[in-house]
Amino acid sequence: MLANAARGQFERAMVEVEILRSMGQAAPALGMIGTLVGLVVMLRALGGDPSQLGPGMAVALLTTLYGVLLNRMVFTPAASKLAQKEAIAHFRNFLVAEGFAMLAESRSPRYIQDRMNSYLDPQIHYAIERAGAAQARAA
Repeated sequence: MLANAARGQFERAMVEVEILRSMGQAAPALGMIGTLVGLVVMLRALGGDPSQLGPGMAVALLTTLYGVLLNRMVFTPAASKLAQKEAIAHFRNFLVAEGFAMLAESRSPRYIQDRMNSYLDPQIHYAIERAGAAQARAA
């Protein structure tokens, strides 16, 4: 049940990630729409005052720039950061569920420790044990 709850929580959280990714994919397209509007303004001014070409060209170029910047500097990094955060939470919830399952099976503490350490980076294996030993020596 805990594994299903963790999976469901992860899937619900990933909806927000997909929304941010979709917004990132749409931002350049919206910038291109702004470019077309700027070009229409610019072309409308072609028959009259040439000084009006600048504002239309500025709108055309800036909207493209804004669309790309929003994608690359806001939406895509935010989606990546949120996905990373949710993956860490999902892993933590998986470890908790795994630990509770082993406790329910009345596994030995050493077995549980070894099993939990098998999921972690080898450099931090038995870190709690080492920290406890260091504290005991200091006291």
